[in-house]
Amino acid sequence: MKKVKIALFDTKRYDVEVFNELNEKYGFEIKYIESHLNSEMALLAKGCNVVCVFVNDIIDEKTIKVLTKLKIGLIVLRCSGYNNVDLKAA
Repeated sequence: MKKVKIALFDTKRYDVEVFNELNEKYGFEIKYIESHLNSEMALLAKGCNVVCVFVNDIIDEKTIKVLTKLKIGLIVLRCSGYNNVDLKAA
C-alpha cells in the first residue's frame, strides 16, 4: 500500500501540535508548509499525494493544474467553507 504523504498548507504552530498528536495513530508523512497554497506555492507539495488546505488558500484552476502535474490525488479542506475552491476545475 502506498504511504500517504500530506502537504499541509498555511500551517500554524498549533496545527503542527494537533496534527502530530492525531497522526500517532495513523503514521502519515506530513510536510508542514507555512505558506498559503496558490499556483506558485503548489510546487512545495512535490513528493506528496495529498494536500490539506485552509480558508485563505487559493485552489483555482491554475493551482489545480500544478497539483495534477505533481500527481496530487486528493485535496482536503480543514475549514467549513469551500468558496476558495474552483469546483469545476477540480
